[in-house]
Amino acid sequence: MKKVYLVGAGPGDPGLLTLKGRDALAAADVVLYDNLANPELLHYAPPTAEHIYVGKKKSHHTLTQDEICALLVEKGSQGKCVVRLKGGDPFIFSRDGEEAEALADAGTPSKSSSESPPHSASPPIAESPSLTASTPPPSPSSPATTSNPSIGTASATSKPSSSSWGSPMSAKSPPD
Repeated sequence: MKKVYLVGAGPGDPGLLTLKGRDALAAADVVLYDNLANPELLHYAPPTAEHIYVGKKKSHHTLTQDEICALLVEKGSQGKCVVRLKGGDPFIFSRDGEEAEALADAGTPSKSSSESPPHSASPPIAESPSLTASTPPPSPSSPATTSNPSIGTASATSKPSSSSWGSPMSAKSPPD
């Protein structure tokens, strides 16, 4: 069964995309992307991959967040390798936490292309309604864990183990 990959496109320079992100794009059947992802990154996807623009600008949303989540679940449930390509670091200033949750709720296998500590913290840093100006995000002195099986289980203070995140992808073997 193929997976849905949640890939952060980085700060705009295509050379800063992670290798895992590049490998996920190379195996993609479908790429959902927004206006903050550098369009040059779409060249990493096969020419046969379906490209779906789901960007949001000030007062114009191509799709609502619920529709984006439903589209990820739909395409992933069809057994396709799906990449959700977002500008920047999507687990900090974006809605990938909601997307990962929707995929998990639907039983659709998914994985993040990043293994940095903010992604393993719960709740997502800039998305949780429980965080207020007086409630800082989790810090190394107060470990938080996530139990979302679709993105692995890890402590915010420890590097994710290969058993919880799977083996690194390589250019020679596409993601499972």
